[in-house]
Amino acid sequence: DPIAVRIPKGTYTAAFGLRAQSAVIDSPGLAAGGLRDRTGVRHRTLAVAAFAAAILASAGTWLALRPSPPPESLTALWRPFTSSPEAPLVVFSNAAFVGSPRDGLRYFRQGADDPSAIIESYTGVGEVTAVRELVGLFGSLRHPIRVKRARLVMWDEDRDGNLVFLGSPAENAEIQVLYKLLEFRFKSRDWEPEIGRPGFTNSKPRPGEQPLYLAKRYPPIVDDYALVALIPGLAPGRWAMMLAGCTTFGTGAAAEFVCRAHRVDELRRQLVEEKPAGPMPPFEALIHIQLHKGAVTEMKLVAVHRRDDLLQAAPARP
Repeated sequence: DPIAVRIPKGTYTAAFGLRAQSAVIDSPGLAAGGLRDRTGVRHRTLAVAAFAAAILASAGTWLALRPSPPPESLTALWRPFTSSPEAPLVVFSNAAFVGSPRDGLRYFRQGADDPSAIIESYTGVGEVTAVRELVGLFGSLRHPIRVKRARLVMWDEDRDGNLVFLGSPAENAEIQVLYKLLEFRFKSRDWEPEIGRPGFTNSKPRPGEQPLYLAKRYPPIVDDYALVALIPGLAPGRWAMMLAGCTTFGTGAAAEFVCRAHRVDELRRQLVEEKPAGPMPPFEALIHIQLHKGAVTEMKLVAVHRRDDLLQAAPARP
């Protein structure tokens, strides 16, 4: 019985109240409620822990899969093109041909051929390779680029930005104004000396350099020379990179050269003494390329000219 009847000592009046064990009778319900509270807290704790673990796992996966930042040497070389929010323009050579693929194509001859018959839908495999290299590089630098064929460029608009030229100046008319500033000049295979061998002339040989660098006669093409140059651009405060081989394969190799950290490190050692953190000075360089069935098997830097004199017409580097 939960009711207790007590007669306090010294009185004759009964006192009624609950027995002490009645509190115990209710305790199972109270214990159950407490258990439910503790279970809810534990479930919430587990849910929070699982959510945190999922976030950490996702962050770990992202860190593992994200591309690593490019080496400092590449960042320094391309800083003039990435320091501006504008996308640099990559211009690949686009030769003018006449004829037809079935009957044969030849270069358009100014004054001899009808301009309306020009076919301009071709470029070299080296130019395609070069564009692929640059797209990958600028992707790692997290900076956009624009790509146009030379005969499609509107120079009144496009010359005001940073430019990357791919291919021979003979097929990039606008590049001629920059090409005239260089000390390495193309030597056609049709020119003396040694007709049949393309290469480069060196107008100001440095100690240990040659005045003429010639590739072997072709076909087959087993070697090539290519120009890599970083100089002030067509507009004040802008810059131009020139990547061009005697053949289309040399152009592709030149682009590969400036997109590989160990190659740029080699180039930098011949230009500056400080560590890679600083900017690259203007320069022009010549590389010799060994080829097998159009694939590059070896590249060697054969001559480098630092061109600080060209900075007189350009503002300070970023």
